Amino acid sequence: MSNVKCFVVGCSRSGTTLLSVLLDRHSKLAIPPETAFYRDLAAHFKGADRSRAIEILSNWHRLPEIGLDAEKIIDKSGEDLSPGGILGAILSLYAAARDKRYCGEKTPGHFRSLQAILEDFPDAKIMFLMRDGRDAALSLISMPFWTRDLAAAAEFWIHAAKTCRHFLDTYPDRVKLVSYETLATKPEETLTKIMHVLDLPFEPNQLNNDIASGVVLERSREWKGRALQSIDTTRIGHWRKTASSEEAAYLTHLMRDQLEQFGYEV
Repeated sequence: MSNVKCFVVGCSRSGTTLLSVLLDRHSKLAIPPETAFYRDLAAHFKGADRSRAIEILSNWHRLPEIGLDAEKIIDKSGEDLSPGGILGAILSLYAAARDKRYCGEKTPGHFRSLQAILEDFPDAKIMFLMRDGRDAALSLISMPFWTRDLAAAAEFWIHAAKTCRHFLDTYPDRVKLVSYETLATKPEETLTKIMHVLDLPFEPNQLNNDIASGVVLERSREWKGRALQSIDTTRIGHWRKTASSEEAAYLTHLMRDQLEQFGYEV
């Protein structure tokens, strides 16, 4: 059985970093910074031999951020040079370097690669974060990495919501819905349920801000750093304060079906 416990996915700005930090503070579970593995690397390993696989990893700009060596990753993967084999080796080595038995991965956009992840990691659970799309879209357009407009941000959330619904219905035992709003307002209760799904006990230190976490890199602290602090419930329904009446009406109209499906007031 694999020691990869979970993948945390969802539309960007939906609480994936918060959940990952809370998981990473567990004494037996390590979550590295985002890998974007399936978006950036997975396809390049098709047909690759050992030498080529090492070259691909050596040129991976995220490798220094997780503090691993390309050759050691390939040694760990052994004969399995598939994307699943290599990512599994990366996650296992990251956890071992932190004296932790289990590992997970968090890349929000990996919701677009869920079928591959489910096949590559048959023992892992998927934690799909869901946040009110109006809050997510408005937060997204304020990010330095987002170069498109509000309409594109809204469509991105809708795509994530539709994907979430599909995989919840298709793989109910493996894909679990995590509400950002519930996680923020009832962190201990929600995290206890999540840890039960992962067959690990909840630890009070998971909610202790003094426990360090490597999930948030310095380069992204500006927009992710809040996840390292006390949980801020004032961001729930923030769209009511920040959106113009036209924006609020537009987003609610565009997202209505998905908002209603996930229990948000419209």
